[in-house]
Amino acid sequence: DSEPVTAIAAGPCGTRVYAASRSLALRAWRLTTTVTTVEVEEEEEEDDDDEDEDNEEEASETPKLRKTKTVSATTAECLRVWKAHKAPVVAMALDPSGGLLATAGADRSARVFDTDAFFCTHAFHGHAGVVTAVAFHPHPKVLVLFTAGDDGTVRGWDLEGSCLAVLRGHGSAVTALVPAPPLEVEAEEGEGEDERKKKNKNNKGSKK
Repeated sequence: DSEPVTAIAAGPCGTRVYAASRSLALRAWRLTTTVTTVEVEEEEEEDDDDEDEDNEEEASETPKLRKTKTVSATTAECLRVWKAHKAPVVAMALDPSGGLLATAGADRSARVFDTDAFFCTHAFHGHAGVVTAVAFHPHPKVLVLFTAGDDGTVRGWDLEGSCLAVLRGHGSAVTALVPAPPLEVEAEEGEGEDERKKKNKNNKGSKK
């Protein structure tokens, strides 16, 4: 494909890469890294004190050391090529498990694909313009997709197909999305702060 790449996404394990181009083709690649050990010969470094003696005498064969080096090589295998949207894909994102791929299209839609069978599981419509960004909720058990568009809105979708919320207020296109950490993590951090405050109060009371 000689057309420019418009979006790229990598799997959580680094063994899958997805790339979309202006030709409307979306490709899934599997990366394989092989590690081999080879032996190489290197010339032994000589001390400066021995250089004068060597210059006076005829040069003899330079002693060589045999060392082993590790060489890695990565190869890419194209698993599938398909047309995801009627217009170029602008952005892509994977869910935490790597099993779902979300695409943002210039055709005003966002789609979700199964990364094992490469079929479309969901298609979301609602933005009045190009969908510029997509992001899954970071918690693996929360099946929610966030989308943003050049219409200045951010939308939240559950994977049942319904729109959960529409956030307005931007005067121009929203170009990036960063979902907040899972609520469970925030709750645990909050509980830790409360416990520390209680301990500090107890310590002050004991000093009195």
